[in-house]
Amino acid sequence: MNFQPALNNEEISDTTLDVTETLLVTKKSLHCELVAYMIEREFSTPTRIIEDISIIPPDNHDKLRFIMIDSSMHSFEHVLKHLIPRGSNAQPADLLAVFNLNYGTGVEKVAIGKHIKGFFYANDSLNMLMKGIEVIFKGQIWISRDILTECALNSFKIKRYLIQNQTNLSQRELEILTLVSMGAKNEEIAEKTFISLNTVKTHLYNIYKKINVTNRLQAALWAAKNL
Repeated sequence: MNFQPALNNEEISDTTLDVTETLLVTKKSLHCELVAYMIEREFSTPTRIIEDISIIPPDNHDKLRFIMIDSSMHSFEHVLKHLIPRGSNAQPADLLAVFNLNYGTGVEKVAIGKHIKGFFYANDSLNMLMKGIEVIFKGQIWISRDILTECALNSFKIKRYLIQNQTNLSQRELEILTLVSMGAKNEEIAEKTFISLNTVKTHLYNIYKKINVTNRLQAALWAAKNL
């Protein structure tokens, strides 16, 4: 998979977050002790291994911790229960990541909505792990671009479904409204959708009524805000 930081800009920020401690929530092993040693050495951050997620002290907004949870030990539901504040939009004070993930489980789609900052897989190299942690410490998200794109598309589909339910717009009307928001004229819409000019005008009349606007500009502004 193509792993890259999910960025708002093209380049990673030079600013590094002041992480005071790293916790690896996993069983102690030679491999995990090596990872802990590498994190402490590379990022000058005290790092320790905790085997039981339930004994992690509550988050402290005065100190920023980086917590990596072994997904082979803890289900995401277990992580949510112990580390994510209640409420769908609540954001934890800590930086959270999961590792030892398996491909194709789909947990990323749920986890990214819960402010998880990094996703590492069972066959990731140590270099890949260090690179991902560096990105997270710079305030970015470490996730496959393919999965990020899929999450965005799913979110878009859900949003359009909700809009359709709320406004009773048909799929064709949504298509035409999208074209209007892109500045397409009636003739262009008719050509792109393979319908007559009169049918376009009828659709626009119905769209205006359903979204409670009176003209093309208002419809375009409504679409820009809601679609």
